[in-house]
Amino acid sequence: EVINRRVIIFPGSAGDAKVLPLHNNNTTLLEALALAGGIADYGKAHQVKLIRQNKDKNDVYLIDLSKIEGIKEGTMVLQANDIIYVEPRRRYASRVLQEIAPIVSLISTAFILFTYSKVLTRK
Repeated sequence: EVINRRVIIFPGSAGDAKVLPLHNNNTTLLEALALAGGIADYGKAHQVKLIRQNKDKNDVYLIDLSKIEGIKEGTMVLQANDIIYVEPRRRYASRVLQEIAPIVSLISTAFILFTYSKVLTRK
């Protein structure tokens, strides 16, 4: 008999979702996060959601792992098909910088070439 006991972890960074098999019947939320590599740099430790699927509805537990009380809640034993979702931080500044960096680079290169050509034509 094959029993698929696993949880899905979204550690707070796009594209880093992991499926973690539960080899131990007493695996806790903290252990699962640690096995998945921890909370991502852009994840909110104070916004961890444990989504537990029941027959007719989902139970959502909000856990704050940035405080001692939340770490105590992190000892919840996981069940098969639980979903651990760490809310990602908004990264407006880095996104804006990614968008404008090539433009700034192009402008600065053009300015350097223009200045260099002016210096050469004076000689």
